[in-house]
Amino acid sequence: MVGRAGVLKEHLQTFEIMEWVYVETTLGMMKHLAIIALMCHFCGCAWYALGRTGQELPGQTSWITVHAGTRDELGLPTDLMYMYSTSLHWALTQFTPAAMEVSASNGVERLFTVCVVLTGLIAFSFFLGSINQSLSQLKARSAQETFQNMLVRRYISERQLSMELAADMLAFIRQRGLGKAKSKVVFSDIKALDSLPRELLAHLQHEVGLPILDTHAMLKHLSVLGSKEMTRLCEKALKESRRIYGEHLFEAGGGGEKMYFILSGRFHYTSELLLDVTHEVSKGMRCSEASLWLSWEHHGTMTCADHTSYLFQLDGANFRKIMVRSDQAELCAMYARLFHKGLMEASVTEEDASDLFGSDEDVAQIMTPIRAVIRTSNLMADFGHFSAVWAFQVWKEWLQDKKDERRRSKRNSFNFCGRREAS
Repeated sequence: MVGRAGVLKEHLQTFEIMEWVYVETTLGMMKHLAIIALMCHFCGCAWYALGRTGQELPGQTSWITVHAGTRDELGLPTDLMYMYSTSLHWALTQFTPAAMEVSASNGVERLFTVCVVLTGLIAFSFFLGSINQSLSQLKARSAQETFQNMLVRRYISERQLSMELAADMLAFIRQRGLGKAKSKVVFSDIKALDSLPRELLAHLQHEVGLPILDTHAMLKHLSVLGSKEMTRLCEKALKESRRIYGEHLFEAGGGGEKMYFILSGRFHYTSELLLDVTHEVSKGMRCSEASLWLSWEHHGTMTCADHTSYLFQLDGANFRKIMVRSDQAELCAMYARLFHKGLMEASVTEEDASDLFGSDEDVAQIMTPIRAVIRTSNLMADFGHFSAVWAFQVWKEWLQDKKDERRRSKRNSFNFCGRREAS
């Protein structure tokens, strides 16, 4: 029943018209009723078996002797359904303050009745206590929500707000309520985890956070290289978070401090230059990667558009503090230069730069020259000439050669045109 209730919970939470707290209270009451019914079933079966045993003993009477009704040639009751329902009814009366005409007819049945009554007293008291507690919590929650809704409606009435605005306000409040009920548990909610030993806590954060970082090609490459700083990133810079309907992830004009990995839910991104255009950011996407590599200011606003959204955020300041001391610092600097170059090429102006730059396609394009340098570096490492500084210098020289080649091609084209005009 617990397993089926979990499956039912997942399905019911997909419907906006139902609050899970009411369903959960109802299911809790049904679960306790089912437990009481199951106990009554076994007690009723034992009561019937005890009556059969007493009936077969010479000189003994039992409750079946009095209430059996019609019997067969062996003296056994023929209506088994009636006997089962009678036994179940008797067991139920021992668990609840009720009475019936069936009672013990010998000493063994009387002793069994006493044991069942004591057991029923404990079980029924626990059942009533659980029901009262659930109903009290439900009543307190309902009273608080009702009071808040009453204040909102009273405010709308006193200020004589328009019907459209009032409907939008009430819909927004309802969406936020559904988001709070369906939000996932995050690390910061569990205070018991703060008491874990540092080694165990670091191992937990590494196991949870590393698959998130590996979704980014550059960070996955650092992980493959065996950079020990990845563990520190998971421990110091990566945090899990959640947003509910209507909450901002960041706003235009604010300082970019974090990169975000969206794991569930939907967000709407609106650029400050194009307020009429909204981009949807969903599961598996990333945003605000520029906060890691550049001094960044958000160029748009990101708002949660689902009941609840679950994400991880990578703090840019802690990321830079950790990676600047890493053996792969030059590689990160190389990626940062290429990221800035790609961002400027994808934007018409500097003000037109988007917080959404950094998709898998963008990162793959940035990683292409880096992989070429790394392959060259690995080849030189076989001869004992490799270092990260040397690889960075090779990349700078390669970039400078490309620039010089473009200048020479432009100069030759200009000279060729000049000679044609002279001729």
